[in-house]
Amino acid sequence: MRAPAIRVPVSPDAASDAAPYVLVHLPATEMPGRAEALRRRVTRLARRAGARLVLADVLPELPPLVRRFLPDGAATAALLRDARTHALEAHAAHLRRAGIPTATVLLEGSAAVALVQEQLRGGYRLLVAGVPAAEARGEEADAARRLARQLVRKATCPVRLVRTGRDDVPRLRRRGGAPRVVAAVEAPLPGEGDTQVERALLDLGRRILGEAAAQAQAAGASLHVVHAWRALGEGLLRTRQFAQADVARYRADLEREARTAVEALVAGAAPSLAVPVASVTLVEGDPADALPAAVAGGVDALVVGTVARTGLAGLLIGNTADELIARAPCDVVIVKPSGFVSPIAPPGATPEGRAEAVSARA
Repeated sequence: MRAPAIRVPVSPDAASDAAPYVLVHLPATEMPGRAEALRRRVTRLARRAGARLVLADVLPELPPLVRRFLPDGAATAALLRDARTHALEAHAAHLRRAGIPTATVLLEGSAAVALVQEQLRGGYRLLVAGVPAAEARGEEADAARRLARQLVRKATCPVRLVRTGRDDVPRLRRRGGAPRVVAAVEAPLPGEGDTQVERALLDLGRRILGEAAAQAQAAGASLHVVHAWRALGEGLLRTRQFAQADVARYRADLEREARTAVEALVAGAAPSLAVPVASVTLVEGDPADALPAAVAGGVDALVVGTVARTGLAGLLIGNTADELIARAPCDVVIVKPSGFVSPIAPPGATPEGRAEAVSARA
């Protein structure tokens, strides 16, 4: 495995550090138009944020059947390695001409494992990868979505999934509009006690708001907060023939409590945010359905959280993130809770050290 041209000293939590390093997956197998769209989007974000980039591609191991029929497997691998390195350097040259410090690294092996290990080794501020539009179909689109889900589940830093083939934000700016970054948060309802799940939701909510503010600042966008709420049990109340007024009162109480909780979360985080919150909106429905509709048109990115593990919080938040990767019309930024440990061993980790990390996460 080749080492990147520069070593990266920034920790994943160092959102306020100057000139953060960003790892960008830019595969040579991506269609040229999509690769160029991803590069353009990254150029705009990096220029505004003052970021330094490391462009990465992953050379997969040749299947045994292919190696058997190649006259010289080592020579073929070298040719593939040189071709991908050349493609990375061509993209890097565009970024350097735009004034963005850029290095390249060619990794080898499984794409998800190699990229996450590089992220763990380097302590990157952000991992960026392309993901096809929701309506895209085919083997390549499915493979890109599978990789995106693996990165979301296993990377410890925030992951930004850029919709390749989507370029509506620049057009919006030319029409005089302004892009928006939307933070989708959960918050425990008032008076429910200080349980472990509620503390985790508060922590994750603050991290989502902090990352969304950083992304908004980098994009020159306004920051908005959205919360999807549901009147759980409403159907049961109706089947038991409760009065319409009682059901309406139940719904109103739930919505009011949800708004109170979200506004309290925002108020607590506001002093530390890079940009102010412009609005707080509640939308009714399952988050996987309500959030894509809430970010249709003029939204640069939707920032959500995931714990990417089993348990109640993982069931509610992790599955929603998976759905949004497939269905949201804009970029999706995924944030992990503090203390998250990747299931992928860092480069050079010993079995004893890995066991300690897994035990600490449990």
